[in-house]
Amino acid sequence: MKSLEPKSNSGHEETHTSAHMTVNRNFLSPSLTKRSITEFVNKVCLKLITFNFHIDCFSASQSFPNKSNF
Repeated sequence: MKSLEPKSNSGHEETHTSAHMTVNRNFLSPSLTKRSITEFVNKVCLKLITFNFHIDCFSASQSFPNKSNF
C-alpha cells in the first residue's frame, strides 16, 4: 500500500474549492433568470443547508451531551 502523505486531504480541499467556484460561476451567470435562480436555490442550496444543519446539530449534541433540545 502507498504510505499516507502529510497532505493526504489536499485533493478533497481542491475538489471542495472547485465546487464552490462552479456554484459561484453558475449563480452569477447573467443568463440566469429570477425563476432559474429560485429553482437553483430550492434544488441545491436548500438541500445543502438542511444537510449542514443536521451535521451542525449532531456535532453540537456530541459537544454538549447535557443539552436535550437538539
